[in-house]
Amino acid sequence: MGRSSCEVCGPKLDEVITEDNDAANKIAVIEVDGIITSRSMDQGGYNMVDLIKAQFKRAEDDDKVKAVILKVDSPGGEVLASDEIYRIIGDFQKKTHKPVIGSMGNLAASGGYYVSAPCRWIVANDLTITGSIGVILHTWNYRGLMNKVGLRPQTYKSGKFKDMLSGEREPEEIPPEDLKKEREMVQSLIDDTYNKFKGVVASGRQQAAKENKEKGRPLDPVGKITPTGACSQEQKLSISGLWMSSEILRMR
Repeated sequence: MGRSSCEVCGPKLDEVITEDNDAANKIAVIEVDGIITSRSMDQGGYNMVDLIKAQFKRAEDDDKVKAVILKVDSPGGEVLASDEIYRIIGDFQKKTHKPVIGSMGNLAASGGYYVSAPCRWIVANDLTITGSIGVILHTWNYRGLMNKVGLRPQTYKSGKFKDMLSGEREPEEIPPEDLKKEREMVQSLIDDTYNKFKGVVASGRQQAAKENKEKGRPLDPVGKITPTGACSQEQKLSISGLWMSSEILRMR
């Protein structure tokens, strides 16, 4: 399913046939390609989440669509956008009872792994790079550069930590106890998000194993970037490609 233009009710979708087997039923193919983001992708203001939601809605309304293959080729991206796609897939399967098969491409790391978690089955090529369950928050301190050009910020704030993570601050001027407290607060946020991430993966794969009635293998959460060929036995990924996604559907 692809996008060509926009209309009032959402992205306009054009159906493209990728393979014609003279069958009455259809398998929809939906792509998660590139950085997962909630930023607008076109002049209509629609973003990646809007597009994916519209495609799953089309698959839900089309009685001829019996399953969806989710092609994932993404290094990850925004936490919220990844979580919204995760929920779209889970709600779709719960409401329609149509399975979603995650097909990992070159890269399905971090958020790419996150959105794959609720899929009924996950398959990957033996050269797919996946895993990387983790959360990172990165910022710059550019006060030294500002000092070189003679710029000094004037900051007025309502609370001690209101300018936390600001790149304008002079690190040496921050009281050690305040700096320690800031780092604890930021790390707590990272840890909470990371635990949520692990819970999402564990929940999604446990539900898939239950639905598959032990025909599949549960996928253990991992916290590192891993080529699937190296972890297929340890982490229990199904090594295959897009064609295997169709084969899984034929087995049902």
